[in-house]
Amino acid sequence: MLMLVVVVGICGLVVRYLHPIQVFATPGEYLALHSLLELVSIAVSLMVFSLGWALRKAERSGRGLILGIASASVGLIDFLHMFSYAGMPDLVTPSSSEKAINFWLLGRLVMAVALLV
Repeated sequence: MLMLVVVVGICGLVVRYLHPIQVFATPGEYLALHSLLELVSIAVSLMVFSLGWALRKAERSGRGLILGIASASVGLIDFLHMFSYAGMPDLVTPSSSEKAINFWLLGRLVMAVALLV
């Protein structure tokens, strides 16, 4: 047990005195990664929509369809979020972090309301 404490302490000191590595120092450096992850999120949203659409007749309550339509809406909003991110070409108005955050929050709000319905 004492050996484990010593090893963890030494590792902690080594990590403490290493120079920090900044992988994403500027927003332009993680623009490609952000876009790729947003595309994955949009694809998942559209898959949930297609599942809700395919099961609309089998399910009598319609909750799956509501979640599916909300998910398609979130996919569209995430698409707008992706293209309004700082560093992307202008989408109606100039792209900015504030605009991207507002689209992201709107997407989460739409899904939260759909889950509560």
